[in-house]
Amino acid sequence: MPDEVRLQSLEAKAFGIILPMGLRVDEVQLTSGPARAETDPFRLFLDQPGRILAIIEETSVAEYLNELAPGGLKGFTVACADEVIRINAIAKILFEVAVEAELTLVVEDERRLMVVLRSAEVKGADARKLVEGQLDRINPIFDVKDFPVPMRIERVEVRDQAIWVHGLAYAPA
Repeated sequence: MPDEVRLQSLEAKAFGIILPMGLRVDEVQLTSGPARAETDPFRLFLDQPGRILAIIEETSVAEYLNELAPGGLKGFTVACADEVIRINAIAKILFEVAVEAELTLVVEDERRLMVVLRSAEVKGADARKLVEGQLDRINPIFDVKDFPVPMRIERVEVRDQAIWVHGLAYAPA
């Protein structure tokens, strides 16, 4: 039977978590009140829900999209600011053209982050149909079922060159 250790509070950080679908979460911060830990094997239990913050930097989103290559798009660059994700990529139709898109994120069922298209252009022309057709390959961009800590998403912010996912962590953690 494992030994048990009581904690008055908990603060933990993890870096570079690669989710099963390939997206890297650059930093996770977990804070909670009382908790307990079991040894051999190590397991952690929260007495009450804790606060969790997952930060996904724009470079991680770009790497994920370049690996996924939805619709043959390539050369992704990503900029996160003011609640908008701006994406630039190259599409090959008959020849290579630059594609620009503005996206937002929506929390669905406290479990998933869904990418929503605001606008898309190819050399000044509307490219909404081109980009909308690829969103099914991207969505959800974040799903708590793939996350190593049981959690619910409360809100998401797009700012400071990153996506900030705020939520509650649940026991066992």
